[in-house]
Amino acid sequence: MKLFITLLLFHFVFCSSAYSQTQMVPNSLGTTVTFLGPLANGQRTYQMLINANQLTGIVGQTLKGLTFRLTASATAAWPATEVTYTNYDIYLSESVAPASRSLTFASNVVGAQTQVRSGSLVIPAGSFTFGGTPNAFGSVINFTNTYRYNGGHLLVEIRHNGSTGNSTSTEANGTGVNGYGTDFSACWTGSYTGTTGSQGNFCVTQFTYDAGLPLSLSSFKLVRRLQDANLQWSTASEQNTQHFMVERSTDGRQFNSIGTVAAAGNSNTTLTYQFTDKNIVSLGVKQLYYRLKMVDKDALYKYSPIATINIGKELSLISLYPNPVANAATLFVNAATAETVDYSIVTADGKMVQTGRYQFLQGNNQFIVNTAKLPAGNYYLRLQGVNVSERIPFVK
Repeated sequence: MKLFITLLLFHFVFCSSAYSQTQMVPNSLGTTVTFLGPLANGQRTYQMLINANQLTGIVGQTLKGLTFRLTASATAAWPATEVTYTNYDIYLSESVAPASRSLTFASNVVGAQTQVRSGSLVIPAGSFTFGGTPNAFGSVINFTNTYRYNGGHLLVEIRHNGSTGNSTSTEANGTGVNGYGTDFSACWTGSYTGTTGSQGNFCVTQFTYDAGLPLSLSSFKLVRRLQDANLQWSTASEQNTQHFMVERSTDGRQFNSIGTVAAAGNSNTTLTYQFTDKNIVSLGVKQLYYRLKMVDKDALYKYSPIATINIGKELSLISLYPNPVANAATLFVNAATAETVDYSIVTADGKMVQTGRYQFLQGNNQFIVNTAKLPAGNYYLRLQGVNVSERIPFVK
C-alpha cells in the first residue's frame, strides 16, 4: 500500500472579526412624513442630531455605512436609471443634544469631525424599492473610512452637490412627532458648502455597523495527510452558532464552499472540530487556500483568516509490508527530503507500546519494524517529523 505524506501546519489565535448588522434611528416611529434632502438632485447640506438614547445598542461598534428608504406613498422604485453624485460627502462627530440644536451648522459639532465618505456616489437603477409597509431600506451608502461609535450624542452631516437624475423623497419624522427635538432633530440648506440653514425633518436612517460574532475561534490547523487536506479548529466559546462552512480557493480570491460542519450552538468550554478535503492532488494546482465561514442561527457570519497549503510535486512514498504482520514488517520509504522521524506503535485504544526513531535519507529507505513481542490485535505505526505526519494501520 502506497501512501503520500507531507505536512503543513498553520496556527493562529483570534477572538474577533466582523459581520454586518444594522441599527435604525429613530428606534420607534410615529406618523412619518417626507423629506427631500439626502437623495435630492440639487445641492444640500443636511445635519441630523441623534440622542445617545437611540444608539445604546451599538456603543463600541464600528459604523461603516448608512441608507434611507422611500416614503409609503412611493409608486415606483428609485432611481429609474442610474444616477451619479459628483460629490457625496459624509462627516460624523459627537453632537450637542438635539434639544440644543443650532441653525449654525458648526455650532452643532462637538470635537473633531471625521470625514467617513468623500467623492462621487453612483446609485444603480432601482436601488430603493417601493410597495412595502414600510418600504425596505435602499442600497447602503458605504463609508470609505469607518467610524467607531463610543457613545454620546451623534452628529451626521451630509454634503452633496446634486445628482444627474431626478430627486426622490425619503421617509422622515416631522417636527411635530413625539421625540423630535429631544431624541433627534435636523437642519438643512440648499447648498453644498452651507454654513447655516433651516429646521428640517429627520430622515429615518439605517446604519450598517460591524459587530463581533459571539464566537471565539482559538486555533485553526491545516494539515496535509496523504492526498487529503485536514482542517482542525477549536472554539473557546460559542453563542447561538449554527454551522461552519468550509471554503476553498485556488487563487486566494474566489472561494467556493466544499462542505459544512454543525456547530455546538452554545458553549463556554473548548470544543474541537475537523473537516477533510479529499484527494486535493487531483485538483492539479500547487497551492490551495482555505477559510471558515462561521454562521450563527440568525444567518449572521464572519470569516476566519485564510490558511494555505502547498501541494508541491515532491512527496514521500511510504508502505508497510506485509500487512497483516507476523514477527516483523518492512517499512519502505522513498523520502522527498532527508530528516529525522520519530515513530511509535500504538494500540487501537491509544496505548503506546513501542517507540523509536528513523533517519530518513533522501530517496529510498528500508526499516525493519519488530512486532515479535506484540500480542495479536490492531495497531497503528505513527510517524512524526518536519515533513511527515501520519499513522499507518496494521494487524498482528
